[in-house]
Amino acid sequence: MISESDLFKFVFHIDDLQIEKRTFIEDNIGKFSSEIDFLRRNKKYQSNTFDENVLKEAVNKILSKNTSPKIFYLAPKERSVTLESDSHKLAANSYKLQKSNIIDTYVDAESKYLVKIIHGDENSKIFLYDKENKDLENYTIELLPVGKTFTCKNNKSPLVIDKDIKVEEVKLFFK
Repeated sequence: MISESDLFKFVFHIDDLQIEKRTFIEDNIGKFSSEIDFLRRNKKYQSNTFDENVLKEAVNKILSKNTSPKIFYLAPKERSVTLESDSHKLAANSYKLQKSNIIDTYVDAESKYLVKIIHGDENSKIFLYDKENKDLENYTIELLPVGKTFTCKNNKSPLVIDKDIKVEEVKLFFK
């Protein structure tokens, strides 16, 4: 039986191949022609020398098409303050303000993702939105400069943090 390793040796290191296997491959070259042609083309390109700039350009193109995690940096866009009350204003009675929420909005450079952080008295809620209103899955949010990271299954409900965190930038990772 002839393996891929045998075909590799046939093209690159023929002296390392057993005589019986070498003879069998030579006698049945038609059966292995596509694999041998492929290996011979690789051998030919392997022996070529490339300009350093061409190699760097090739590496950059490969890296730009890489399917590794996609990372988005979201910078602050706006901050707003909302006031909530638990009662309605009556004619002779003024209502009492109970809570105030600070809402920070973060957007990436292409405005593809929007993160809203609602800082409440008891906790903070983080909402992630997609420009196309898609459901997002399996992502990680990193809050900077504190460096806290949270992995989320989806964006159907907010991420709730038990305390208020000072956030200057949001980093978003997709797997």
